[in-house]
Order: sequence, then C-alpha cells, then structure tokens
Amino acid sequence: MAPATTKPRRGQVIGERYEVRGKLRNDAFTRGFLAFDQEHEQSVLLRVIRAELLDPMVREDVARRLREVTGIGGSYLPGILDGNLDGPFVYATEPVPEGASMRDVLDRRIAKKRPLQPFELLPVVAHLDAALRALPEGTRHGDVRADNVWTDSERLQLTGGFLLTAMPGGAVAAVVQRNTGLKRRFAREISIGGGMRSSDYFGVGA
Repeated sequence: MAPATTKPRRGQVIGERYEVRGKLRNDAFTRGFLAFDQEHEQSVLLRVIRAELLDPMVREDVARRLREVTGIGGSYLPGILDGNLDGPFVYATEPVPEGASMRDVLDRRIAKKRPLQPFELLPVVAHLDAALRALPEGTRHGDVRADNVWTDSERLQLTGGFLLTAMPGGAVAAVVQRNTGLKRRFAREISIGGGMRSSDYFGVGA
C-alpha cells in the first residue's frame, strides 16, 4: 500500500497537464485541489483519490473506469472532464463549482436554528432528481452528499461523481464503516461493498 503521506504539492503538475494551485476541501476518500489546466488554460477542480485507499495493483483499473465515464453528465451534473493515473495518483478533474456547498448552507442554517423550509428544499430535491435521471443506464453517481451539492441563485450542480463507483467496493466500505458521519449519509449496501441506482436517492434523502 502507498504511504499515507503521498499527496500532491502546490506547483506540482499532475498528468503532465494540471498544475496544483491550492488546496480545497478534503474528505475521507479524496483530496481536493484548485488546479490550472495548462492545455485548455482554465481552472479546474482536481480530485485525487487518497493513495492509501488503493492497492497499487488496482490503480490502473480505477483510472480506466474513470476514463469510461468521462463526459457523462447533464444540466445539473457537470461530470468528469478527465480521469487518469499519474504514478501513485488516481485523479479526476471537474469544472470549478460556483456558489456555496449545501454543506456550508446547512451548517449556517443549523447554527442560526433556521431549518430549510419546504419551498427552499423542494427545488433542490427536484434538481438532484433531474441530475440523477440524466445518468445512462448502468451508471450511478456514487457520492450524493451535501458536500458535493453546490448552489447559487442561478443553478445547482452535483459534483464529485463516479470516483467512488470507480473504486473497489471493499475500499469504499472500509472507509464508511469506520466513519459514523458517513454511515448516516450512505445507503447500507455501500457499507458492505455494494451499491445501486437507488443508493444515490438514499443520498438525496440523507
């Protein structure tokens, strides 16, 4: 297994293309970075699967699965721009989301003791449903959490898709099993190494 300290550094170029410019929010599965795409000359969100979660023997398979879903998306799901392998790093890039994450919105509202009202919540649910319905048969997002939902006055975007579905189910399950917060946000089948389209809808409800 790769050492837990294996992670990109500021200024490092991943995949001979993506220059790491700054850190974004990490989670139990990935490290997030703001990167500059030197080929298209634009900023992108770079997600790198934590190296310690992937046995070196499976990294190429995970990268291949990411390449297979590149370009899949819709109005509310920007999808993956690029996915590949660079040494110990299995990565994917996405457009940089705009607005605030639903996690930040919820945390602020909880702190103020102002829960979301139905007229605020229902459009979010409807847009997430539209995002998931745009996925081709046989695919699923795999990581529907408030952290991956970004919203502003103009749009809603569901980010973070396909990285967990590309990973071995056992690796994802091991992370979920030792994280109480994730257990509440993922369908039970995820915690035992499975997953299906309905697992995404569990994430919407959670």
